[in-house]
Order: sequence, then structure tokens, then C-alpha cells
Amino acid sequence: LVRDWSSDVCSSDLYDHFALLPELFADRADKPVDVIVLGGGAGTMGRTLRGLHGDAVRRVLCVEIDPKVAALHDRFGWSPSAPDAMLVGDARVILASADTRFDLIILDAYAKQIAIPAHLGTVEFFRLVSPRLTSRGVFAINVSAPDLGGPLMRALITTLKEVFPTTAVACVPGSWNVVLLAATDAERDLQPKGGIEALDDVREGFLAGLLPAPEPGDGAQV
Repeated sequence: LVRDWSSDVCSSDLYDHFALLPELFADRADKPVDVIVLGGGAGTMGRTLRGLHGDAVRRVLCVEIDPKVAALHDRFGWSPSAPDAMLVGDARVILASADTRFDLIILDAYAKQIAIPAHLGTVEFFRLVSPRLTSRGVFAINVSAPDLGGPLMRALITTLKEVFPTTAVACVPGSWNVVLLAATDAERDLQPKGGIEALDDVREGFLAGLLPAPEPGDGAQV
């Protein structure tokens, strides 16, 4: 299951792929998408989602654990206005205290730039995420891994499958990043439905790299 690095379908990077995610909701014009980004940095992803999708996104919350990083959002990232917001705190704590459900939960939290924090890659955390998704909801994780058969990806996929009936991966061309997708609806279609012309090339690359999450095989850790 090693990825084909010779693919030149498109030159989009990780954040282009995440910018495409509201297109997973075909009814977004009538039912705008409610989004929370866990690992919000200075709000770049919030700015991107709002700027590209406008009223098709009802609300974007960005959660950042480092107050100094979050404080930079006005200068480098995003100046949200209600109902959008930048929240400071641990992703797991804030999600646990949320009094609403989200259509799209994005996990982009990293420790020391190289790894998902351990407490955000557990079956306990995924069981916290699941009931905080709406019935049409999607959970998307930024994973940095050189291949789909490595220990990290196998462990994450195994752990997700403990909680979510639908899982898929979208490999980002020309990078070590994978968008790992999960949904509580066993019939959930995880293909973007189109819409924004500026994302046409990104969509082509996303679809070219999209496949059901591979079976991790014996010995994969939960």
C-alpha cells in the first residue's frame, strides 16, 4: 500500500485538500456546514474555509492550545466575526464541553511539528468525536506518514474502525500527508460534490488519491 510518488495529478498541498472538505456536503447551500478545527494555529484554515465557501459554511471555530499562537490570528491568519471564533484551549477538553454538534470536525493538531498529540489519537478521543458529529458529519485528520502500510497509519485506521463504520483516505499528491476521513453513517459518500471553480484542480487530485481506508491487517495497535 505504498503510495505512488510519481503521480503528478495536481500540485495541490495539504491545506488545499482541507479547503475542499465543505464540498462533501451536497446540501450545503440549504444547510450550511458547521465546522470546528482542532489545532487552529493562527486561524489560516478558518480564514480559508470562510473565504472560499462563504455562506455555505455557517460557523467556523478554531481551537488552538498555545495562546501566543492564537493571539497572532489578526496579524497572520484570520479576524473572525460572530458566529466564527478563535478559542484557546486543549482540543479534547473543548470538544468534550461543546454543547452542539458539528458537520465537519477537522483535526490538525501537532506536537513539535511532527506528530499528532497522543491523547488525540486514541479510541477514547474518537469516541468523544463520534457523538459530536451530526448525522451527515465527517471527521477529517491530517496525518503525516510516508506510506499507508506503516505502523502509524495502521494504528490510526485500526483505532478509527473501532468507532466509525465508514473510513477513507485521500493521499495528497507530492507530499507525505494523508487526509484520513471517517463518518458515523455507514453509507456516507466521501467524494466532494464540486462547486468552486478555483478548486477544480484540487478536486481532481483529491478524487485521484481517494480510496477506502485499507484493512490494517493482523497486529495493528488500537
